[in-house]
Amino acid sequence: MNILNQKTVTLGPARNSHTRWVYRLVILLGILVLSAGSLAAVPPQVRMKRSARVQPGPLRLNQIADIISSSASMKKRLSDIIVTEFSSDTKNHSVDTNIVKQALRRENIIPASVDLYGAGSCRITLTNTLPAQTAKVTKPAPPLPKTEKQTTLPKGPPPKTLSDSLKEYVARSLEMKPSQLVVKWHCSAPNILKQPADNNRFTIKPRSHASLGRVVFQIVDKNASTANQTPSSKQKTRHLKQKPLPVTVHGTVEYIYQAVVAARSLRSGHVLTPADVKTMPHRIDNMSKMGITDPDSVIGLQITRPVSVHQAFKTGMIKKLILVQRRNPVEVQAGNRCVRIRLRGIAQTEGGMGDIITVRNENNKNLFFARVTGPGTVTVETKEIRTEKLSPRLASVKTQRPVRE
Repeated sequence: MNILNQKTVTLGPARNSHTRWVYRLVILLGILVLSAGSLAAVPPQVRMKRSARVQPGPLRLNQIADIISSSASMKKRLSDIIVTEFSSDTKNHSVDTNIVKQALRRENIIPASVDLYGAGSCRITLTNTLPAQTAKVTKPAPPLPKTEKQTTLPKGPPPKTLSDSLKEYVARSLEMKPSQLVVKWHCSAPNILKQPADNNRFTIKPRSHASLGRVVFQIVDKNASTANQTPSSKQKTRHLKQKPLPVTVHGTVEYIYQAVVAARSLRSGHVLTPADVKTMPHRIDNMSKMGITDPDSVIGLQITRPVSVHQAFKTGMIKKLILVQRRNPVEVQAGNRCVRIRLRGIAQTEGGMGDIITVRNENNKNLFFARVTGPGTVTVETKEIRTEKLSPRLASVKTQRPVRE
């Protein structure tokens, strides 16, 4: 038993030393693997810019992105990549990451091997400025001789644009003049509304009824080309038949009319005079909002609610002022330029300024017609009185002769 115990004691340290050597080898291999990974080449980085100002011509990658690479040759190769090309006809463009990846594939560079980050697209602004050296070399053009006639622009009205054509279409539908309408247009391509009107080029399709308020049109430009499309969009629609896309135009139509407005702030119950009203242009987007247009029709009427300055008068804001109440005594005036007669009577109906009412004479109880000319005052008309000018209660009476009880 002692011998067996001694053997186990002597063999234990040998096994432990062997295990320690195995652990040391594993740790050493791990260190070698980590060091090899750290020494591996770092992929180049391309950080996209949000905006860039360049001149017309080929657009290189270093103009729209910051390139970081440990290899100088790789950095130069990426910098010289031509992403796309812009002409001087248009001013604003944008380049996204899909266009950059397509440019990398054309140069046999796998996009996954490049760390592309930053902005999703770069807004490009083209500048037509020349370099400073070129500006020094160029000389100004010599002035024209005095004998030659310089061309002058023809005088006359400006050419009609597409927005003018849309406005005339709305005016014809509403049976109004274009000068009576104010239209504000909104669309994704506002430059198309400034183009000259041409029926052979543009096709206008109304998408709503022509009325005050909002209108919608669709415009198709037959001369529209796909030159400004990005390569990715061209590649997606290559198998389809390319047609010009319609542009949706939204408009807000308002009608201008001469409205009767308050010349100053007025309180409720005030009787309007010529100094209280005036006319001025007023805009509405619905005919139900139209107010009174004749200033003479509101003189002598009473306001039913407070009115602020320059507020347009409407039918529900005024009412006729009752100057003579029924069964109240009135002063009757009659006669001509030479003779004037005044007597007392009893009003049989109520009425306002200008209304024709029935009055009973206090002396002989006879009935006659008279026109209201003021508070408690009526005037007998010597001429024939028309039925349509009678007060509402007397509108059905056809006879013009007084009636005796």
